[in-house]
Amino acid sequence: MPPEASTDHYGPPLDMFSFGHLCLFTATQVFPGDLLPSTYTDPRKNKVKARTELERRESYMSPLEATLGKTHGLVSLVKRCLENDPRRRPTTSQALDRMRDMMARLRPPFLHMNRFQLEKTLTDKSAEAEAQAREIADNRRRLQHLNQGIEELRSKKAELEKEVEVTARKKAELQAVTELKAVEMKDLKKNFEQLKLEKSGMEEACQGMDEVVKIKEENSKATRQLLEAKSQQLLQLESALGDKYRELASVRERCTSLLTQNQKLMVTEQEQKRQLSEQKSALAEKTQHLEEKDHQLSSLQGKCSSLETQVYASQTQLLVTQSENQTLKTQERVNADILSLKEAEIAAITKEMKGKNKLLQSNMKVAELLPGVLKCNLPLKWKTTTEMLMGPMIAQAVVIGEKVYIGGGNMSVKKVRGSGEGMVGGSTDREEKVRAHCSILEYSMTGEGPQWRTIVAPTVFFAMAAVDNQLIVAGGADPDTKSVSDQVSILGSDDNTIIWAQPFPAMPTARYAPSAIGYKRWLAVVRGSVTPDHENPLDVVEELDTSSKQWYKASPLPSPTIRPSLAI
Repeated sequence: MPPEASTDHYGPPLDMFSFGHLCLFTATQVFPGDLLPSTYTDPRKNKVKARTELERRESYMSPLEATLGKTHGLVSLVKRCLENDPRRRPTTSQALDRMRDMMARLRPPFLHMNRFQLEKTLTDKSAEAEAQAREIADNRRRLQHLNQGIEELRSKKAELEKEVEVTARKKAELQAVTELKAVEMKDLKKNFEQLKLEKSGMEEACQGMDEVVKIKEENSKATRQLLEAKSQQLLQLESALGDKYRELASVRERCTSLLTQNQKLMVTEQEQKRQLSEQKSALAEKTQHLEEKDHQLSSLQGKCSSLETQVYASQTQLLVTQSENQTLKTQERVNADILSLKEAEIAAITKEMKGKNKLLQSNMKVAELLPGVLKCNLPLKWKTTTEMLMGPMIAQAVVIGEKVYIGGGNMSVKKVRGSGEGMVGGSTDREEKVRAHCSILEYSMTGEGPQWRTIVAPTVFFAMAAVDNQLIVAGGADPDTKSVSDQVSILGSDDNTIIWAQPFPAMPTARYAPSAIGYKRWLAVVRGSVTPDHENPLDVVEELDTSSKQWYKASPLPSPTIRPSLAI
């Protein structure tokens, strides 16, 4: 139908449009009823465009042009009659003149062709036209398929561009971290150089002490020679030196007690060394350091014992010859100073040994708490401590410092195998059951105060993780409405009051019964279900950067499920 027919403008141009239809039917013997749509979408510009009447009849015009040729008079006449613009259509007289010209140009054989020959010719031409039409339809379908492939490639290109942007952001973050690590390495190098300087200073001080000891030994030799000369005088003054002997005895007892303490410390240290030798390489460096300190201590103790012997001899000499030789008094003061210095050194060594004992005790405590790590060659044994307040099932456990948090599962069953030895929940009241499912059990391993405590979480069947020594819960469901949650909450306290804060944005995907794990500043939430009935499990993995408070989507897991086990 021409465009002017919809506006009720009838006239000769409309008759010429109908004449073009008649000519097309006469030439093709097929009524053009299966037309293309009046509009189409341009894939390059993504715009809707209108088709002309000739374009809509392309499947009929193409066979006609292939049969008669594009320059044939009948083809050009049909094209002019089917123009959208009425002014470009021929008039009646022009159409009659064109028909006369075509009749005059027909070759004589065509004029004398009988009916059967004409029908055969038209049949052959129609078959060729149909084959060409089928080929055109196939090409059109291929073109549509290619257009769909182009659209898919464009969408994939957009996704790749987004991934490139995310990769660029992560690369910038990694570069910033690398710069921070470089600054830390510079600081460590400076500290190492400073430690080298301090070590060289200590070595020089030790050399000076060795020289002082040599000088004292020479003085002791001279004193010993002098004592041999005065031995006869000492025999005469024995009765007068009783009090002095008692003082010396007290000094000897004090030194003996110090030596006994040192020997006990040495025995204790050797026993601790024997125990620590059974541990793995995690404490090897500390043990080597302690052995070096022990060697230094034994050498210092040997020096102290020799110096104490010299001091005793010097004190005896000074007491005998006090009235006769002023030089011996000076030597006595020097020896007293040496003794005080050595006593200070012994006190420092004793203090150092106490610190080592504390370190060894803490190491032994760690070894007792972690037998599977520090004593791998010993058989593992379970140790029962205290009864739990509830018996969790399919729950998660998080360790922060010296506290263990258990929750996120079914907390209202009685006696679940592997869940502890205490009685659990079991109330028939619905509110009690809901509170039980919202509960988080906190266990303190320090032994100070109550060991078990119950904390009420904002949701049920949530995921727990530790990030920067803080407890974080994610997902779950509302205990009253059962609606699946996408919130992320962090545990805090204010005047011994439990507070759940929400400083982070919500998860992109709401989850029921997911699992979570924390590593440094990252929180990863894995799998779960979109409904509380577990009918739609997820394989989605999402990561939260707690410093920038942004969510990132990681690669999905091979299979969807709820509450998987996670570990680093």
